[in-house]
Amino acid sequence: MVMTRFAYLFLFAMLLSLSYAAITPTSSLSVGQTLSSPNEIYELGFFSPNNSQNLYVGIWFKGITPRVVLWVANRENPVTDSTANLAITSNGTLILFNGQHDPLWSIGETFASNGSRAELSDIGNLVVIDKVSGRTLWQSFEHLGDTMLPLSTLIYNLATGEKRVLTSWKSDTDPSPGDFVVQISPQVPSQAFTMRDSTPYWRSGPWAKTRFTGIPEMDETYTSPFSLQQDANGSGSFTFLHRNFKLPRIVITSEGSLKIPLYNGTEWELYFEAPVNLCDHYGVCGPFGLCVMSKCKCFKGFIPKYSEEWRRGNWTGGCVRRTELLCQGNSTSEDANVFHAVANVKPPDFYEFAATSETAEDCYQSCVHNCSCLAFAYIHGIGCLVWNQELMDAVQFSARGELISIRLARSEMGGNKRKKTITASIVSLSLFVILGSAGFCFWRYRVKHNANISKDASQDAWRNDLTPQDFSSLCFFEMNTIETATNYFSHSNKLGQGGFGSVFKGKLQDGKEIAVKRLSSSSDKIGVIMSQQNEDVSSPPLLGQELACEKWKVHVIDDDGKITEENISGKQVWSMKNRRVMVDYNRRGQPIKDSGGLLGSWLGSLSYDLNILPVNYTDWRKIAAYRKDMAWKVIQEEQSGVEPSRSEIFIASRTRSDGTMICEEENICAVSSLLSKFCVWKVDVSCVWKVDVSSGSYGKV
Repeated sequence: MVMTRFAYLFLFAMLLSLSYAAITPTSSLSVGQTLSSPNEIYELGFFSPNNSQNLYVGIWFKGITPRVVLWVANRENPVTDSTANLAITSNGTLILFNGQHDPLWSIGETFASNGSRAELSDIGNLVVIDKVSGRTLWQSFEHLGDTMLPLSTLIYNLATGEKRVLTSWKSDTDPSPGDFVVQISPQVPSQAFTMRDSTPYWRSGPWAKTRFTGIPEMDETYTSPFSLQQDANGSGSFTFLHRNFKLPRIVITSEGSLKIPLYNGTEWELYFEAPVNLCDHYGVCGPFGLCVMSKCKCFKGFIPKYSEEWRRGNWTGGCVRRTELLCQGNSTSEDANVFHAVANVKPPDFYEFAATSETAEDCYQSCVHNCSCLAFAYIHGIGCLVWNQELMDAVQFSARGELISIRLARSEMGGNKRKKTITASIVSLSLFVILGSAGFCFWRYRVKHNANISKDASQDAWRNDLTPQDFSSLCFFEMNTIETATNYFSHSNKLGQGGFGSVFKGKLQDGKEIAVKRLSSSSDKIGVIMSQQNEDVSSPPLLGQELACEKWKVHVIDDDGKITEENISGKQVWSMKNRRVMVDYNRRGQPIKDSGGLLGSWLGSLSYDLNILPVNYTDWRKIAAYRKDMAWKVIQEEQSGVEPSRSEIFIASRTRSDGTMICEEENICAVSSLLSKFCVWKVDVSCVWKVDVSSGSYGKV
């Protein structure tokens, strides 16, 4: 009995010593035996997926059930008999033999004349080491399978052609190479790809020091577990450094899902996965298409290339320009191109790094003066990226992402207003001539009817001790006309609802579209907005300009230094020539009094363009400087081509002791003075337009 117990203890000691031992020319690894890392985290041995007849040599986490295989040696050559073994030959080569001593897999020639040994390190790396020098002859980290462990690396080397990638299993039970490969690209900056065969399947977006810009979870506060290095010699490496969690790994599954599972001590938790939705799949919306919440739309200024396929949900054909570019390099004419900024975007593929552009302004200038530049973005952690070819795989997130500016024809931004006005006038005049006498009779009836209403309204104003107003320029409608146009305020005609009532769309008998605002559900008071002919229905109404009607008592100075006190509205400022409004500032450089209100009112007329000043900004001081520059360009365009300096319109009325103006950064200071005007405009817009306050995007309700 004592001898039997001693035999068991001796056998256990042998097995225990085997788990720490190395594979040597005199000690091979057979089926049923394992080799453990010194820290007892990893284990090497033979395994059979789902208890099949095929045996493989692999590495897995020790003591974790079910078994999680991390690396497989003989992926394409399984062992089919139980007498196989993994051995070191006399010349130092690690070889897998079957029962007939035929080699099924090996690491190749190592030329270790004095012999070698194979060990499993504490980081899960199987290494073959020269017995005398201690030099590493081969390691599994240089021959990755479907998994990256901490300190393992993906690489590319353009000079040697070397590439280290992850390759998926063919299926859950077949570890032979599958359809999906994870790699880093040689672009500058690099990005990670999941490839299906030779086609991109998922893309991370360019690397920005500590994060991938196409993964919204990685913002600027993200503590990165990765390192990506590139050098001037055409090589790059991506290393997984995550050591803060137990048993971390990156794996590409047989279905093409890139995952980072973490072990919490009892089960696996999914830390990251891609792709997870339609927008994560590469190029789902085609060239110049933008994927938003699993649906595709074209960038502003673009239309579907194949309209019928697009309506069916086949978006891969992408979009094409609605208006061709008339790029003239340094041109500042009315036909020059403009840039439309889109926020919260995953930077598209096919970018180029503009190393000479060190600031956002440099980035803009390098693109605006290069006709082949279709878009640009200045990204923190990268610098300037430009696109000289089609924008592919663009995604708009609900938050985070980058700001990308796309080159458009000026007409796409409503810049050619004068031509539109002339066209509308000609069409209106033609219709008037064609309608002839019928229109004339109707006009006489309306004039008489409006005159009576204007008279009654003026009398009511006097009776209420108000100044009489001129109503002759307004259009008046009978209630039954409005009810007919809106289908009796049908719910299907409802555009939206604000704090003061609901807004309904309608169409008059002459085909003209109107928007009707009913002040409350219990009131018959309404307001009507007439739609203009040739108006771009994809843009929000110019509600912001209505804020510029209020008049303010301010001091005005002319070129001769003469100061007068006048009542001026924000709209009147646009037509001021050779005169300046004197703006009062407080000690903090903030516009105050009526002159500050006028300044805000004047700038409020810019707020009709959601793409320049999007409604998700609750504080004007937080608006990006580039957007403020765009706003200033709009101001200049509205001045009929004249490009005055800021002092030609407004001048600070209080100066420092040294004679300098209180606000040197006038572009920024002026735009930030909109104050409460923005809040009022935001409410008005939300009544008619559905606004996504998280991204600044908008669409008609």
